[in-house]
Amino acid sequence: LGVSAGKAEGKLVTTPEAGGILVVSALTPDIANHIKLLKGVIADHGGLLSHFAIVAREAGLPVIVNYPINELRIGSTVSIDGSTGEVVTKNKL
Repeated sequence: LGVSAGKAEGKLVTTPEAGGILVVSALTPDIANHIKLLKGVIADHGGLLSHFAIVAREAGLPVIVNYPINELRIGSTVSIDGSTGEVVTKNKL
């Protein structure tokens, strides 16, 4: 489910990193502290009205929620579409 529109491509990371797409279990307000570093966020749990989803929409940061993050390979490069919730793996590690 896409909760913040936009498209991005980057490396999947579990800690905030410049140019990374952050993979988290849930959207939490503290992620907003790193919004300028990130290209996008993918979360296992979250919603359209969560604090971070609202902040991300204002900042134009693509965010996808309710995605099975255990299927993602951290370190691989993906492209995401925050409008449709689509995640496409570019390279697999």
